[in-house]
Amino acid sequence: MKVLQISQYFAPRIGGVEKHLVKLNQELIRAGYQVTVLAGNQELELEKRELIDQVLVHRIDNRPSNNYKLKIWKQVLTNRKLLIDADIIHVHDVFWWIIPIYPFIFKKLFITFHGHEKSEAPDKKAIFWHRLANKLCKGSIVVGGFHQKYYKVKADEIIFGASEKENFSKNKRFENKFIFVGRLITETGILTYLKALKILQNKKIKYQLDVYGDGPLMNKAKKYVEKMKLTVNFHGTVPDAEKLFTDYPIAFVSSYLSITEALKQGCRVIAHYHNQFIKDYLELSIFKDYIFTAQTPQEIAQAILKAPKTKKFDQEASQILTWSRIAEIYQKLWLKK
Repeated sequence: MKVLQISQYFAPRIGGVEKHLVKLNQELIRAGYQVTVLAGNQELELEKRELIDQVLVHRIDNRPSNNYKLKIWKQVLTNRKLLIDADIIHVHDVFWWIIPIYPFIFKKLFITFHGHEKSEAPDKKAIFWHRLANKLCKGSIVVGGFHQKYYKVKADEIIFGASEKENFSKNKRFENKFIFVGRLITETGILTYLKALKILQNKKIKYQLDVYGDGPLMNKAKKYVEKMKLTVNFHGTVPDAEKLFTDYPIAFVSSYLSITEALKQGCRVIAHYHNQFIKDYLELSIFKDYIFTAQTPQEIAQAILKAPKTKKFDQEASQILTWSRIAEIYQKLWLKK
Protein backbone atom coordinates (compact mmCIF):
# COMPACT_ATOMS: atom_id res chain seq x y z
CA MET A 1 0.00 0.00 0.00
CA LYS A 2 1.30 3.45 -0.95
CA VAL A 3 1.16 6.07 1.80
CA LEU A 4 1.86 9.76 1.18
CA GLN A 5 2.63 11.91 4.24
CA ILE A 6 2.30 15.69 3.79
CA SER A 7 3.99 17.97 6.31
CA GLN A 8 5.31 21.50 6.56
CA TYR A 9 8.81 20.12 7.28
CA PHE A 10 10.69 16.83 7.39
CA ALA A 11 14.12 15.48 8.31
CA PRO A 12 16.88 16.52 8.59
CA ARG A 13 15.11 19.46 10.24
CA ILE A 14 14.83 18.92 14.00
CA GLY A 15 11.38 19.20 15.55
CA GLY A 16 8.52 17.30 17.13
CA VAL A 17 6.46 16.71 13.98
CA GLU A 18 9.60 15.82 12.04
CA LYS A 19 10.60 13.20 14.59
CA HIS A 20 7.04 11.88 14.73
CA LEU A 21 7.11 11.32 10.96
CA VAL A 22 10.54 9.71 10.93
CA LYS A 23 9.65 7.22 13.68
CA LEU A 24 6.18 6.52 12.30
CA ASN A 25 7.50 5.89 8.80
CA GLN A 26 10.11 3.47 10.13
CA GLU A 27 7.31 1.39 11.66
CA LEU A 28 5.17 1.59 8.51
CA ILE A 29 8.04 0.40 6.32
CA ARG A 30 8.58 -2.56 8.65
CA ALA A 31 4.88 -3.35 8.19
CA GLY A 32 5.31 -3.41 4.41
CA TYR A 33 4.02 0.03 3.41
CA GLN A 34 5.62 2.11 0.66
CA VAL A 35 6.05 5.60 2.13
CA THR A 36 6.55 8.93 0.39
CA VAL A 37 6.77 12.38 2.03
CA LEU A 38 5.87 15.73 0.50
CA ALA A 39 7.30 18.47 2.72
CA GLY A 40 8.32 22.10 2.73
CA ASN A 41 11.91 23.21 2.52
CA GLN A 42 13.63 26.43 3.54
CA GLU A 43 17.17 25.06 3.18
CA LEU A 44 18.32 25.58 -0.40
CA GLU A 45 21.15 23.07 -0.04
CA LEU A 46 18.72 20.20 0.52
CA GLU A 47 17.78 18.04 -2.45
CA LYS A 48 14.32 18.51 -3.96
CA ARG A 49 14.03 14.75 -4.22
CA GLU A 50 15.95 12.15 -2.25
CA LEU A 51 15.68 8.79 -0.52
CA ILE A 52 16.01 8.85 3.29
CA ASP A 53 15.82 5.50 5.13
CA GLN A 54 13.64 3.96 2.38
CA VAL A 55 11.33 7.00 2.35
CA LEU A 56 11.14 8.96 -0.90
CA VAL A 57 11.11 12.64 0.04
CA HIS A 58 9.85 15.37 -2.29
CA ARG A 59 10.49 18.94 -1.13
CA ILE A 60 8.79 22.15 -2.22
CA ASP A 61 9.92 25.73 -1.61
CA ASN A 62 8.43 26.75 1.72
CA ARG A 63 10.27 30.03 2.23
CA PRO A 64 8.13 33.04 3.25
CA SER A 65 7.24 35.22 0.29
CA ASN A 66 4.53 37.35 -1.28
CA ASN A 67 1.55 35.26 -2.38
CA TYR A 68 2.84 32.47 -0.14
CA LYS A 69 -0.30 30.34 -0.32
CA LEU A 70 -0.47 30.61 -4.09
CA LYS A 71 3.18 29.51 -4.29
CA ILE A 72 2.45 26.41 -2.18
CA TRP A 73 -0.68 25.52 -4.16
CA LYS A 74 1.16 25.74 -7.47
CA GLN A 75 3.85 23.37 -6.22
CA VAL A 76 1.31 20.92 -4.80
CA LEU A 77 -0.43 20.87 -8.19
CA THR A 78 2.93 20.25 -9.85
CA ASN A 79 3.29 17.20 -7.56
CA ARG A 80 -0.33 16.11 -8.01
CA LYS A 81 0.67 12.69 -9.37
CA LEU A 82 2.01 11.81 -5.91
CA LEU A 83 -1.40 12.51 -4.41
CA ILE A 84 -3.40 10.80 -7.13
CA ASP A 85 -1.25 7.64 -7.11
CA ALA A 86 -1.24 7.22 -3.32
CA ASP A 87 -3.62 4.75 -1.63
CA ILE A 88 -3.57 6.79 1.59
CA ILE A 89 -2.84 10.50 1.99
CA HIS A 90 -2.12 11.61 5.54
CA VAL A 91 -1.75 15.33 6.14
CA HIS A 92 0.02 16.63 9.24
CA ASP A 93 -1.55 19.99 10.20
CA VAL A 94 -1.22 21.70 6.78
CA PHE A 95 -4.69 20.85 5.43
CA TRP A 96 -4.86 24.04 3.37
CA TRP A 97 -1.99 22.78 1.18
CA ILE A 98 -4.22 20.25 -0.56
CA ILE A 99 -7.30 22.45 -1.16
CA PRO A 100 -6.73 22.82 -4.96
CA ILE A 101 -6.69 19.05 -5.44
CA TYR A 102 -9.14 18.08 -2.68
CA PRO A 103 -12.01 16.96 -4.99
CA PHE A 104 -9.76 14.26 -6.48
CA ILE A 105 -8.39 12.82 -3.23
CA PHE A 106 -11.01 13.22 -0.48
CA LYS A 107 -11.84 9.51 -0.41
CA LYS A 108 -8.35 8.64 0.87
CA LEU A 109 -7.51 11.72 2.96
CA PHE A 110 -6.66 11.65 6.68
CA ILE A 111 -5.18 14.23 9.05
CA THR A 112 -3.18 14.52 12.27
CA PHE A 113 -3.39 17.68 14.34
CA HIS A 114 -0.13 17.94 16.28
CA GLY A 115 0.51 20.86 18.59
CA HIS A 116 -0.82 24.39 18.84
CA GLU A 117 -0.01 27.46 16.75
CA LYS A 118 0.58 29.83 19.66
CA SER A 119 1.07 29.74 23.41
CA GLU A 120 -2.34 31.34 23.86
CA ALA A 121 -5.76 29.78 23.33
CA PRO A 122 -6.56 29.49 19.60
CA ASP A 123 -8.51 32.24 17.85
CA LYS A 124 -11.69 31.77 15.80
CA LYS A 125 -9.74 31.38 12.55
CA ALA A 126 -7.65 28.50 13.91
CA ILE A 127 -10.73 26.82 15.34
CA PHE A 128 -12.54 27.15 12.00
CA TRP A 129 -9.73 25.54 10.01
CA HIS A 130 -9.31 22.69 12.47
CA ARG A 131 -13.03 21.91 12.44
CA LEU A 132 -13.26 22.18 8.65
CA ALA A 133 -10.27 19.88 8.11
CA ASN A 134 -11.66 17.38 10.62
CA LYS A 135 -14.99 17.33 8.80
CA LEU A 136 -13.56 17.04 5.28
CA CYS A 137 -11.08 14.24 6.04
CA LYS A 138 -12.11 10.60 6.33
CA GLY A 139 -10.43 10.23 9.71
CA SER A 140 -8.37 12.20 12.20
CA ILE A 141 -5.81 11.88 14.97
CA VAL A 142 -4.97 14.52 17.56
CA VAL A 143 -1.78 14.71 19.60
CA GLY A 144 -3.05 15.65 23.05
CA GLY A 145 -6.38 15.92 24.83
CA PHE A 146 -6.60 19.70 24.64
CA HIS A 147 -7.83 19.75 21.03
CA GLN A 148 -11.44 18.94 21.85
CA LYS A 149 -11.66 21.63 24.53
CA TYR A 150 -9.97 24.43 22.59
CA TYR A 151 -10.39 23.57 18.90
CA LYS A 152 -13.79 21.85 19.26
CA VAL A 153 -12.40 18.89 17.33
CA LYS A 154 -13.59 15.38 18.16
CA ALA A 155 -11.01 13.12 16.57
CA ASP A 156 -11.10 9.38 15.93
CA GLU A 157 -7.92 8.79 17.93
CA ILE A 158 -5.88 10.64 20.58
CA ILE A 159 -2.15 9.99 20.89
CA PHE A 160 0.72 11.50 22.88
CA GLY A 161 4.49 11.09 22.82
CA ALA A 162 6.40 7.89 22.19
CA SER A 163 9.80 6.36 22.72
CA GLU A 164 11.32 2.92 22.50
CA LYS A 165 14.08 3.81 24.95
CA GLU A 166 13.65 2.67 28.56
CA ASN A 167 15.82 2.96 31.65
CA PHE A 168 13.95 3.13 34.92
CA SER A 169 17.12 3.04 37.03
CA LYS A 170 17.30 5.61 39.81
CA ASN A 171 21.10 5.45 39.85
CA LYS A 172 21.79 8.63 37.94
CA ARG A 173 25.25 9.60 36.79
CA PHE A 174 24.79 13.28 37.72
CA GLU A 175 22.90 13.35 41.00
CA ASN A 176 23.20 17.12 41.40
CA LYS A 177 22.45 18.07 37.80
CA PHE A 178 19.23 18.83 35.95
CA ILE A 179 18.47 18.89 32.24
CA PHE A 180 16.37 21.26 30.14
CA VAL A 181 15.44 20.23 26.60
CA GLY A 182 13.42 22.47 24.30
CA ARG A 183 13.27 25.79 22.54
CA LEU A 184 14.31 28.79 24.61
CA ILE A 185 10.98 30.59 24.48
CA THR A 186 8.44 31.82 27.03
CA GLU A 187 6.24 28.75 26.68
CA THR A 188 8.97 26.34 27.76
CA GLY A 189 9.76 28.34 30.91
CA ILE A 190 13.53 28.63 30.61
CA LEU A 191 13.70 31.92 32.56
CA THR A 192 11.37 30.58 35.25
CA TYR A 193 13.56 27.52 35.75
CA LEU A 194 16.62 29.77 36.06
CA LYS A 195 14.87 31.88 38.69
CA ALA A 196 14.09 28.68 40.61
CA LEU A 197 17.81 27.84 40.62
CA LYS A 198 18.49 31.31 41.98
CA ILE A 199 16.14 30.58 44.88
CA LEU A 200 18.08 27.41 45.63
CA GLN A 201 21.36 29.28 45.39
CA ASN A 202 20.10 31.81 47.94
CA LYS A 203 19.48 28.87 50.26
CA LYS A 204 23.12 27.80 49.77
CA ILE A 205 21.99 24.76 47.80
CA LYS A 206 24.07 24.09 44.71
CA TYR A 207 22.56 22.66 41.59
CA GLN A 208 23.72 22.60 37.99
CA LEU A 209 21.65 22.78 34.85
CA ASP A 210 22.48 21.59 31.32
CA VAL A 211 20.41 23.37 28.67
CA TYR A 212 19.89 21.68 25.30
CA GLY A 213 18.12 23.90 22.83
CA ASP A 214 18.15 27.31 21.21
CA GLY A 215 15.71 30.13 20.67
CA PRO A 216 14.98 33.86 21.00
CA LEU A 217 15.52 33.87 24.78
CA MET A 218 19.05 32.47 24.57
CA ASN A 219 20.85 35.80 25.09
CA LYS A 220 18.50 36.87 27.88
CA ALA A 221 18.97 33.53 29.63
CA LYS A 222 22.77 33.72 29.34
CA LYS A 223 22.82 37.27 30.71
CA TYR A 224 20.68 36.23 33.68
CA VAL A 225 22.96 33.25 34.39
CA GLU A 226 26.03 35.45 34.23
CA LYS A 227 24.52 38.15 36.42
CA MET A 228 23.29 35.71 39.08
CA LYS A 229 26.41 33.52 38.84
CA LEU A 230 24.39 30.35 38.28
CA THR A 231 26.07 27.13 37.18
CA VAL A 232 24.35 26.57 33.85
CA ASN A 233 25.82 25.10 30.67
CA PHE A 234 24.26 26.02 27.32
CA HIS A 235 24.84 23.29 24.74
CA GLY A 236 22.63 24.56 21.92
CA THR A 237 20.48 22.28 19.80
CA VAL A 238 21.73 18.71 19.48
CA PRO A 239 20.06 16.01 17.34
CA ASP A 240 20.00 13.27 19.99
CA ALA A 241 19.26 15.23 23.16
CA GLU A 242 16.51 12.75 24.05
CA LYS A 243 19.19 10.14 24.74
CA LEU A 244 20.67 12.20 27.58
CA PHE A 245 17.85 12.01 30.11
CA THR A 246 19.17 8.78 31.55
CA ASP A 247 22.00 10.70 33.26
CA TYR A 248 19.79 13.16 35.17
CA PRO A 249 17.43 12.82 38.15
CA ILE A 250 15.17 15.75 37.14
CA ALA A 251 14.13 17.03 33.71
CA PHE A 252 12.65 20.45 32.94
CA VAL A 253 10.56 19.67 29.83
CA SER A 254 7.11 20.57 28.56
CA SER A 255 6.55 18.86 25.18
CA TYR A 256 4.91 15.45 24.95
CA LEU A 257 7.87 13.84 23.19
CA SER A 258 10.41 15.13 25.71
CA ILE A 259 8.17 14.22 28.65
CA THR A 260 7.84 10.68 27.30
CA GLU A 261 11.60 10.33 26.81
CA ALA A 262 12.33 11.68 30.29
CA LEU A 263 9.80 9.47 32.09
CA LYS A 264 10.96 6.39 30.24
CA GLN A 265 14.52 7.09 31.35
CA GLY A 266 13.63 7.43 35.01
CA CYS A 267 13.58 11.23 35.29
CA ARG A 268 11.32 13.18 37.54
CA VAL A 269 9.58 15.73 35.29
CA ILE A 270 8.86 19.30 36.30
CA ALA A 271 6.88 21.07 33.56
CA HIS A 272 6.32 24.82 33.55
CA TYR A 273 3.14 26.52 32.35
CA HIS A 274 2.54 30.26 32.09
CA ASN A 275 -1.19 30.32 31.37
CA GLN A 276 -4.29 28.12 31.53
CA PHE A 277 -3.94 26.98 27.92
CA ILE A 278 -0.47 25.50 28.45
CA LYS A 279 -1.58 24.06 31.78
CA ASP A 280 -4.42 22.25 30.01
CA TYR A 281 -2.01 21.10 27.29
CA LEU A 282 -0.01 19.38 30.05
CA GLU A 283 -2.83 18.17 32.28
CA LEU A 284 -5.36 17.05 29.67
CA SER A 285 -2.92 14.32 28.79
CA ILE A 286 -1.84 10.83 29.74
CA PHE A 287 1.03 12.41 31.71
CA LYS A 288 -1.14 14.25 34.24
CA ASP A 289 -0.50 11.88 37.15
CA TYR A 290 3.18 11.29 36.36
CA ILE A 291 4.54 14.84 36.20
CA PHE A 292 4.54 17.95 38.38
CA THR A 293 3.27 21.11 36.70
CA ALA A 294 4.32 24.49 38.09
CA GLN A 295 3.83 28.14 37.22
CA THR A 296 6.20 30.01 39.54
CA PRO A 297 9.92 29.75 40.38
CA GLN A 298 8.94 29.16 44.01
CA GLU A 299 6.84 26.12 43.08
CA ILE A 300 9.65 24.71 40.97
CA ALA A 301 12.27 25.26 43.69
CA GLN A 302 10.06 23.54 46.24
CA ALA A 303 9.46 20.60 43.88
CA ILE A 304 13.22 20.21 43.43
CA LEU A 305 13.84 20.16 47.17
CA LYS A 306 10.98 17.81 47.97
CA ALA A 307 9.57 15.54 45.31
CA PRO A 308 5.82 16.04 44.94
CA LYS A 309 3.65 12.96 45.12
CA THR A 310 3.15 11.65 41.61
CA LYS A 311 2.13 8.30 40.20
CA LYS A 312 4.96 5.87 39.49
CA PHE A 313 5.78 5.57 35.79
CA ASP A 314 6.28 1.86 35.22
CA GLN A 315 6.44 -0.71 32.44
CA GLU A 316 2.65 -0.81 32.07
CA ALA A 317 2.46 2.93 31.43
CA SER A 318 5.55 2.82 29.26
CA GLN A 319 4.12 0.23 26.89
CA ILE A 320 1.33 2.62 25.88
CA LEU A 321 3.85 5.16 24.60
CA THR A 322 5.74 3.39 21.82
CA TRP A 323 6.15 4.17 18.12
CA SER A 324 4.93 0.71 17.21
CA ARG A 325 1.68 1.38 19.06
CA ILE A 326 1.29 4.75 17.33
CA ALA A 327 1.84 3.08 13.95
CA GLU A 328 -0.88 0.56 14.83
CA ILE A 329 -3.28 3.44 15.56
CA TYR A 330 -2.60 4.98 12.14
CA GLN A 331 -3.14 1.65 10.38
CA LYS A 332 -6.31 0.96 12.33
CA LEU A 333 -7.67 4.39 11.33
CA TRP A 334 -6.92 3.83 7.64
CA LEU A 335 -8.50 0.36 7.59
CA LYS A 336 -11.73 1.16 9.41
CA LYS A 337 -12.50 4.05 7.07
